[in-house]
Amino acid sequence: MATGRYPWLTYKPGKRNTTIKRPMHRKILIIAVLFMCCSCFLKAQQIQAVRSEVKDEKILVHYVIRDGSLTDYFSISLYVSTDGGKTFTGPLREVKGDAGEGIRRGTKIIIWDALKEMPFLEDTITFQVRALKQPVKKKFFVTWEGNTITWLGLRAGMLGKISFYVEFRGTPDALKKSSFTCNEGVLTDYNVPGYYSYTGKNGYSAFSVLGGINWQVVPDLYIYGGAGYGKENYLVQVDQFNYDNSAAFGQAYAKYNGYCTSGLEIDAGLMYRVKWFLVSAGATTLNFNLFNWTAGIGVTF
Repeated sequence: MATGRYPWLTYKPGKRNTTIKRPMHRKILIIAVLFMCCSCFLKAQQIQAVRSEVKDEKILVHYVIRDGSLTDYFSISLYVSTDGGKTFTGPLREVKGDAGEGIRRGTKIIIWDALKEMPFLEDTITFQVRALKQPVKKKFFVTWEGNTITWLGLRAGMLGKISFYVEFRGTPDALKKSSFTCNEGVLTDYNVPGYYSYTGKNGYSAFSVLGGINWQVVPDLYIYGGAGYGKENYLVQVDQFNYDNSAAFGQAYAKYNGYCTSGLEIDAGLMYRVKWFLVSAGATTLNFNLFNWTAGIGVTF
């Protein structure tokens, strides 16, 4: 079957070899393409739709990688033999397209400038494509993390196929302690001589400490999930006074019941990387009672 402008190009469907024949008076490369995979990671039966063609005085080698997951990358090299596959020379340098590192599975093309690399080649040649699965390169990351309560946070860890992270979130008053308990506007356990008055300066004393794993689902997209301890206490501030002269002698904080929880905290979400920039979004629950969202931005190294 003739192909395009090259009547000497023939292809037999169902065969793994393609042969380019030339008239005897034309100096056209005679190519018999035999696609082989020497990598222990890719098997020959997982490489399909192999063919070759000549276009604009270059040789195009078509191949399909069907092995690996969406997150796998391969290093592809093209070799050539002029003795029927007994010995191979390479990797070939004058190649473009889907050769080198960072090649993912799917339909691929290698373009070889044969006349530039082997200008006097007039033999029948055999190609060999070698594919090696690249190890996943782990990257360190650090992000600012927060939500509507614990807005001051940090998450750090590694990014890889399966990696880990640790996280801390809190408020500026995370370590502030309460001396009393407030129920419906009354300090039910106030046992100090004198009286008190609310100042109106209220806020959360909250923090979370978690650890977990992240899993790469597709290139640059990760799912994360973790667990740890969390505390959210809503504190109200009071001024304390003496009964005798109504002089203020101190301030204290009371924990407002009904707005306080501590215990198991679980978070989960997504992280997406754009080169060195990382964004995240997710949700968290404290004792399966309080729910909140989380978000963050950061960098990878």
